[in-house]
Amino acid sequence: MARTAHLTASLFVSLTATCALAQPVFSTGGADTQNGSGREVSAWIQADDFMLSGDTALTGASMQWFTTNRLASWDRSINWFVFEDLAGAPGPLLASGSAVNVLTDSEGRTNYDRYSTSFDFDTSVGVEGGTRYWFGLHMAADFGSNDHLYWADSTTSTFNATYESLGGSMNNWVDVSGSDRAFALVPSPGLVPVLTLAGIVLIRRRR
Repeated sequence: MARTAHLTASLFVSLTATCALAQPVFSTGGADTQNGSGREVSAWIQADDFMLSGDTALTGASMQWFTTNRLASWDRSINWFVFEDLAGAPGPLLASGSAVNVLTDSEGRTNYDRYSTSFDFDTSVGVEGGTRYWFGLHMAADFGSNDHLYWADSTTSTFNATYESLGGSMNNWVDVSGSDRAFALVPSPGLVPVLTLAGIVLIRRRR
């Protein structure tokens, strides 16, 4: 896979070390390149729900997405959000921030140019086990235009519920349910093994 060149060597080493210590604690699987589509994530905030079985500190994420013109229209900005649940929809904002240590890989072309992007949160987020939350993404410095960046549908289904907020106002959520988005969440390194909705994953302990 071809890696974009906007990372410095130090950032690459930092991200590699983080990923070596912590594997995803939640995942909706890979992008559905055969039957799936996606939702635009530069003019909108897109949000998908998740639930863990145990209390966890989340420190990063990865996601799969596609675009119509390679990386030309993406300004490399990513904002992340974690919302509480409100009657099956995104509710009060629990935490948000900017992505750091961003790493983007090309996944080739299947109708569109496809990419996989992983990043660290700029602050950790504590979530409670057995509680439904919403993970949100916005991939632009502002909401001024539709840059045709699409968060891809996933190959598996958890709740089959996704919402979007045009312009990022967070008071105009629209239900676009039908497919989960393709993403994974990363816990703080050193956690003991936990059970997720995606199955049992082993978290490597800090040595």
